[in-house]
Amino acid sequence: MHDRPALALAAIVGAFSLSTQDVVLLTVRQQDRYSSPADVPSSSVSADGRFVAFASFARLVPADTNTHRDIYVLDRSTGSVSIESLGDGADAADQDSMWPRIADDGRRLVYETLQAQADGRVIRVIALRDRRLATTRIVQRGSEPPNGSSREPAISGDGRIVVFSSCATNLADGFDANGHGEDVYAFDVAANRFERTSVRVDGLQPATGASFAASVSRDGRYVAFTSTSDLEPPFEAPRRAMPTRNTVYVRDRDAHVTTRVSVGRDGAAANGTSFGGAISGDGAYVAFVSDASNLVAHDANGLEDVFLYDMRSRRTVLLSRGLSGGSANGRSRNPAIDAHGVHVAFQSEASNLTCADRCPGGSRDINLLSDVFLYNRAAGAVRRLSTGRHAWLDPSGGAAINGTGDVVAFSSRHPIDADDTNNDFDLFIWISEAVEHPGQPLR
Repeated sequence: MHDRPALALAAIVGAFSLSTQDVVLLTVRQQDRYSSPADVPSSSVSADGRFVAFASFARLVPADTNTHRDIYVLDRSTGSVSIESLGDGADAADQDSMWPRIADDGRRLVYETLQAQADGRVIRVIALRDRRLATTRIVQRGSEPPNGSSREPAISGDGRIVVFSSCATNLADGFDANGHGEDVYAFDVAANRFERTSVRVDGLQPATGASFAASVSRDGRYVAFTSTSDLEPPFEAPRRAMPTRNTVYVRDRDAHVTTRVSVGRDGAAANGTSFGGAISGDGAYVAFVSDASNLVAHDANGLEDVFLYDMRSRRTVLLSRGLSGGSANGRSRNPAIDAHGVHVAFQSEASNLTCADRCPGGSRDINLLSDVFLYNRAAGAVRRLSTGRHAWLDPSGGAAINGTGDVVAFSSRHPIDADDTNNDFDLFIWISEAVEHPGQPLR
């Protein structure tokens, strides 16, 4: 059991108000010089917005004595930051850790980390952190280390189910039909049991292709993922080359049903690549990215766009649409969705999502780089979050969102303050004051 070193919030976090006066931005140094605007989120927000987990190269607590990327958690209510990627002692782990995802109540946390194997190989493994008990375990089958790398973990809101993709062949029972091809697994924390979820509609594992980029509903029942395998009939015969077109699916683990999400208007296959599915906490909506032109009418930009799929009505809506109703004039990706699919945060290089020619002062998107936007399904409107009294001239991306859509974390090269002259990405936390609620203590 390890103590969790903490540092006062004021020492590392800055705060300032935006020109609209209805939001606040908190900033935390990440010192990440290796990010790019295309990167996936390096942060995660608890359901009530109190806890923000993030990866950082900055040494934010005395226990962090290395130069590696570490996992931290910001508690906005108590004003403290704790390091969670610990080694055998109370110091930071001596390897890079990344991709943190936190449960609704902030107790459990999963992330990727590097681990040396007995044969000298270094592979990626999934670490599960219990912040209340201050313990960390590697997600594996009993005492048997995985024989391949795992990545991109997510955790259900209730903290019971961890999903991830892995090349390992020794996690689930039975023969691994696609060998070291990636599969998506669901790990039951209490039962210590693995279930392969990237399976066909008939429940069989495909012999070709790979599945990855998993997202999970609050109760762990629904798992969204991307696959290059044929999971719907007619199933194609095994072939040497992997198919190149990615498709987004949802697996209902209770009903044992696999559903294709990235589907054309006429029910046919999408005519482009789809990926990056993010499922709402209630499992009713999936936001995803696609460059297909046949998912909705009048999608004519030929670029990656962000879509929202309603699992009940089987209807797809284009979110990254120009303010005039036409196509976005830039690529959009990396959606993050709230508990009920009302708000979707995403990043986009488009400049016509919120304003076209006649724009109020400071609101025109002139940086020609990736910005972070928030879509409100109830209002049918999009707003830009990565901006202030003056337009930001730096890229922003990798949004994460809380359960009600009023707290959004993202990374940006925009300077934190006048003394920030580093060419790096730092963490920004957008908070809507109208619905601000820092949450309850960790239970």
